[in-house]
Amino acid sequence: MRITEPYARLVARNAILWAWPVVNVYNRRLAFKDAPEPGLAGGVLPLAPLNRLSMLTDYVKPDQRWVMCPNQDVVYGAGVLALDESPAVIQVPDFGKRF
Repeated sequence: MRITEPYARLVARNAILWAWPVVNVYNRRLAFKDAPEPGLAGGVLPLAPLNRLSMLTDYVKPDQRWVMCPNQDVVYGAGVLALDESPAVIQVPDFGKRF
């Protein structure tokens, strides 16, 4: 059986669509598991150990390039839930009518 170009494109599209998010989250989990405590990686990006959360507490500076188009009205945070290791409780404060 010969692989046709449309079939190869379909397989490549599906690989990107379904495999890339899994690999991306796995790579983040590997990076986040070694974080000693919640904080900022490189002084810019939120980074926290597994089952913890880190949030930005200030505006994103205009010269930073980690986020393509940073918004000043977005709350940036990061964390990886490792529910296979332990349960996690997520608490969200009452923001009133702001969000």
